[in-house]
Amino acid sequence: MASSRRKEGISKLTGRERYIDDLDIDGCWWGMTARSPEPRGRIREIRFSDGVDWSEFVVVDHRDIPGANEVRLIELDQPVLAADRVRHVHEPVLLVAHPSREMCRRAVREIEIVVEPEAPVFDFRVEPTAAQIQFGDDNVLKRLRIEKGDAERALKHAAHVIEGVYETGAQEHVYLENQGMAAWEDDGVVV
Repeated sequence: MASSRRKEGISKLTGRERYIDDLDIDGCWWGMTARSPEPRGRIREIRFSDGVDWSEFVVVDHRDIPGANEVRLIELDQPVLAADRVRHVHEPVLLVAHPSREMCRRAVREIEIVVEPEAPVFDFRVEPTAAQIQFGDDNVLKRLRIEKGDAERALKHAAHVIEGVYETGAQEHVYLENQGMAAWEDDGVVV
């Protein structure tokens, strides 16, 4: 069976596809994130360089988010912006906005997020210390049981059963662009 042809396949392959970063929209402000330099720890201080006129920028932290500062990935387990601690490298801590993309980029580089590092957990087979537990009693966020068919029966009647431990490196989908968006309200105000 032949694969279906993707509508945008040729434009992506040839470099003609336009992404949000390629658009220049009059009157829009650029928004970027200032992110954690550490994989795990407590945020102790956020320093803003004196070399930037911060009155020209909008800077947002977790206290500016109306409602819950949480995103449901599996549970309500991911803060929109880190509040007092970070749980992975490059976790968003601040949002910064400015009419100029270059000024926004420069400003984000001039923010220092001081994190007191804490010992991360790198191997799920090693029991975490009490200080390393972030979820529940054992650091397991969610347990799901998926059953289909009769595994015991299948193993009993299989011609061959191969048992072992098999490991692969971490896998992550890599987007061709950063995630971004532009939207307009009906009255023409760019959001």
